[in-house]
Amino acid sequence: MVHIVLVHGLGATEKSWFRIPDALEAAGHTVKAVLLPGSILSGLEDFAAEIVSVLRSDKQSVLIGHSMGGVSISQAAANSPSLVSKLIYVTALVPRNGESAGGIIGALGTSFDNVGNEFDRVDIGRQHPARRLPIFGALMGEFKSSTSFANIPKHYVRCSTDTVVTPPKQAEMIGKWPGTTESTVEAGHIPQKEAPDKLSQSLLKAIG
Repeated sequence: MVHIVLVHGLGATEKSWFRIPDALEAAGHTVKAVLLPGSILSGLEDFAAEIVSVLRSDKQSVLIGHSMGGVSISQAAANSPSLVSKLIYVTALVPRNGESAGGIIGALGTSFDNVGNEFDRVDIGRQHPARRLPIFGALMGEFKSSTSFANIPKHYVRCSTDTVVTPPKQAEMIGKWPGTTESTVEAGHIPQKEAPDKLSQSLLKAIG
């Protein structure tokens, strides 16, 4: 069985995975949903360090990142590639070397209002424990890649009705790293709330 680390996106918390940890654990895996640092000074390297701190030394982990969590898991894997067996991006931002989360978001042609609208659409209000104020410091750090990172297997879960990372932009993310496999869930930007069963099935197949 696999050790899985779940990483949330901008303006979210570890509770934004809802029933996904339970579904993965029911399949026999061990799961840790990380709460990334919440200081206004927190940046990409702080996020990566938090993720690396929960990786196991005795076996490799699968990192799963949602939305901006894709940049966080990428940096964690680049920093500690020997501890990571696979990266799974859930309608997430995927960085090339030297790209920042802010730069990628700027090229999406979307807005932070769209993110809030997606939360609201699936009944995750502003006071819900799955939400918090965005930590914008994480937008600025540039991703630092490596040959070892390039060799880590990657899978991308597309979400067919996402208005934040739209399907054409998801295709661009997939194309950044040759060999990335993909699957599709019929849902918007927060499939873990909107379509948890379908997302769980997709993740389990990707984990293998």
